[in-house]
Amino acid sequence: KQAGLLAQSVLLNQVRSGDTVTLLRVCNGVQTVADFRFESKNGARMGKSDILRYTAALTQPCTGKGSAITAALAQAKTATARTAGVRDVVVLFTDGALLDDPKRASLGGTVQGLLNSPDTRLVFFAGLSPEKGTNGDSIRDTFVKALGKSANDPRVLMAGAYDLSNVYPTFAQAVQKARR
Repeated sequence: KQAGLLAQSVLLNQVRSGDTVTLLRVCNGVQTVADFRFESKNGARMGKSDILRYTAALTQPCTGKGSAITAALAQAKTATARTAGVRDVVVLFTDGALLDDPKRASLGGTVQGLLNSPDTRLVFFAGLSPEKGTNGDSIRDTFVKALGKSANDPRVLMAGAYDLSNVYPTFAQAVQKARR
């Protein structure tokens, strides 16, 4: 439910005419839900029916085991490279569970690759789980450790599953700053 609300908020409040929107659904693989340049007349926002359709496609429950978090971030890096010279904002709604991610060892390097782009303004990891993982740390803590030095980059914003409503204003402010 939180992922749906966040997706709707981002699509309604942050997407502007001229923005390139790439929506990736992450399960045991990465599925492109949408990849388009949003155009509207007179600065209108994305329509409600489109927002609901994209949100429904993004938040379908995953079947099967596996998590392609690292692959999704690599695909996001490829998508941002297509729009060189444009300020990029990447949002990933994930619980942060890396145990089933076959490429988890390269997560920190993949995120650092995104951050090395001069066009990357913000990488937002939303929905990180406070639940205990396999080694006693929370899933969120394990995810942050896997990010390595990328976790300390000021362009990386993280929010737990329970603090999204508190962090969203910070995210919105960072997006507004990236537009300047």
